[in-house]
Amino acid sequence: MIEASRKMVSFKFYCFKQCYTLQVKFNFTYTMFVSTGVDGKPGAGGTGLKLKNGTWIGITGDLYYGRADLGVAIANTDKRSMTQ
Repeated sequence: MIEASRKMVSFKFYCFKQCYTLQVKFNFTYTMFVSTGVDGKPGAGGTGLKLKNGTWIGITGDLYYGRADLGVAIANTDKRSMTQ
């Protein structure tokens, strides 16, 4: 369990490092926030989930509805992929 926890912390650091590297290379600023959840407030949205009413929450919803320009996720599915 400790080893899995270390890997997750390491991966999260890697995501932040990627954002920082892009910021330095392309000279832009950014604000990080937790993805939008079911109630429209931050949290519980995860990487993305399509609700029964057809709307998206999570990182996918934040990108789709223009609340974010860039999303960092650790997983993808066919439904969230823009290539389908």
